[in-house]
Amino acid sequence: MASSRVTIVGGGFAGVECAHQLLRRGHAARLVEMRPVRTTDAHATDRLAEMVCSNSFRSDNPLNAVGLLKREMESVGSLVLEEARRAAVPAGDALAVDRTVFADGVTRRLLGEPLLTLERREVETLPDRGEGYVVVATGPLTSPALEKELRTLLGESSLYFYDAMAPIVEATSVDFETLYARRNDSESINRNLEDTLWLGRAHSIGHARQHLNLLGYALMVNGLALHRHARRHRPPLAA
Repeated sequence: MASSRVTIVGGGFAGVECAHQLLRRGHAARLVEMRPVRTTDAHATDRLAEMVCSNSFRSDNPLNAVGLLKREMESVGSLVLEEARRAAVPAGDALAVDRTVFADGVTRRLLGEPLLTLERREVETLPDRGEGYVVVATGPLTSPALEKELRTLLGESSLYFYDAMAPIVEATSVDFETLYARRNDSESINRNLEDTLWLGRAHSIGHARQHLNLLGYALMVNGLALHRHARRHRPPLAA
């Protein structure tokens, strides 16, 4: 017998994986995704787990942290990893996928689950406590209305999304004779561009700006962390 239903808001990677793991354990799940009723500037379809950035899940080598994490996810029956394997395309030691095949596979799998209810609507306020557990998995593309609701509940003036920075360098600005490409594709070029920039081998008109961008990003993240830490741990004023 299924236990009380859990509501998951957001049909991205985290939302679909959460729903899948709950379903595997016999819990009923309600997955609420606002697309296509309300879309975003990054999404192009109504599919669950649509990839909007790179089509790569990075390295699949179990000898590094990223590859080892994949093995750990697969050990608990990850839906995302299972469908990524089915949709995989050649990418060296990286796990890259056909975006359409991947998103279609995830969507089809979940729609076939009898304990899952998929609702296509925008969530502007969180469900009442009496409706059971709620998982918010809307990520950086949270709708303005729900963002306002979360800020109010958390007592914060803004929310933060921490991500790895991926600076863009124009190909015409790079001396490719100094790059040591292992594969003739964009991911290999980007990886080797990163290596050669840090080793000082690439001569690019964007080289100095690249380093300034990375330095500025690091300073910004550290500054925000220090500010939040100081605010949370500020000693009380003397009476």
